[in-house]
Amino acid sequence: MPKTAARTQRGAGASSQSRAVQALRFVASAHEHREPIIVQTVIPSAVAQQSSPSNIPIPAYGFIAHVILLVSWAGGVAGTLAADAPWNFFQSVSIQDVNGAYLQNPIDGFSLLMENIYGGYAYRQDPRLSPIFSSTSTAGQYMIRVPVMISRHNAYGSLANQNAAAPYQLAWTINPSTTIFSVAPTTMPTFTVSAYLESWSQPNARDLKGRPQAQLPPLHGSTQQWSNYTKAIAAGNNVTQLPRVGNTIRTIILIARTAAGVRSDSVMPNPFSLNLDARVLTNETQPIRQQLQTEGLETNIARDAGVHVFYFNNSILGHIGDETSDLWLPTVQSTRLELAGNSVEAGNLQILTNDIVQVEVDQAARYVMDSQTGDLNNPTLNA
Repeated sequence: MPKTAARTQRGAGASSQSRAVQALRFVASAHEHREPIIVQTVIPSAVAQQSSPSNIPIPAYGFIAHVILLVSWAGGVAGTLAADAPWNFFQSVSIQDVNGAYLQNPIDGFSLLMENIYGGYAYRQDPRLSPIFSSTSTAGQYMIRVPVMISRHNAYGSLANQNAAAPYQLAWTINPSTTIFSVAPTTMPTFTVSAYLESWSQPNARDLKGRPQAQLPPLHGSTQQWSNYTKAIAAGNNVTQLPRVGNTIRTIILIARTAAGVRSDSVMPNPFSLNLDARVLTNETQPIRQQLQTEGLETNIARDAGVHVFYFNNSILGHIGDETSDLWLPTVQSTRLELAGNSVEAGNLQILTNDIVQVEVDQAARYVMDSQTGDLNNPTLNA
């Protein structure tokens, strides 16, 4: 065989071999899957009511992405819903992993709504824009997610859920009727909660054409967490430490309420600055923040009073969610992250922080920003 032909044949063989070992991406190999978890009915009463059982096992299947909650109610007569209803039907919702650690820390229903909107777990992320959404004191329906997965385009953050003997646990508590309704119905409606598992299937090692397939989401074991803290705000100047640092921050949601529990912009500082160690990340007014936080949303819903958001999950086309890691805010345990400014009214500031707990990251591939208190490492996710 001529040398040129031999080289060509060897080159073609090497190219073919290279292509053969290139596995298909996980989302091209797995399939989306949904199945029921449980259906429960409850009539709100004068006391809070837990789900039954108090910890609901989530079916084992593939890789867990989210839990869907479909809430409907009917049969009520008269009454008036409270300001945060129907979302405040839930006093708390949580998911625990097989070791008892929280994937979703216990969180109230209105905060879960904010997680859905600003976490960006769907393109049309506001449940109030859904065609199935309706809400009156007598009847209504909505769907909301309890998030686990971070990015849908590559299933990043989905976790193996394949051990029926040690399942993930879902739990919720229903608020008293006096919290859900500002004026009690003469006949209380019956609420139905239908929970569904949203997941990815376990791909085979090879597809029907014999091509290798990725059997794990990228950087499997990486998770997101939503933490929930409340800080007191005084009338006048405040410097409020945002306590959740040490990981890479994806979103910060601030919900300001008066002492009576009413959401109010007057409790949020105006103007304010967000400070990272010795740096001022931003120094702005409430109207600027209110405009900025809506620019990444697919929504025409009126802004929620008292809610101000700093999001770092809008790296693709400026749209919140399904992003890359490029804009995430890296922190370490010694990081000082503070909100400073003057508040007109005293009250409380609820701080919801969405951070990424990253694993299996090549240190050489990290973006490093100098800091007086240490290195702030932002992992690069190329998957």
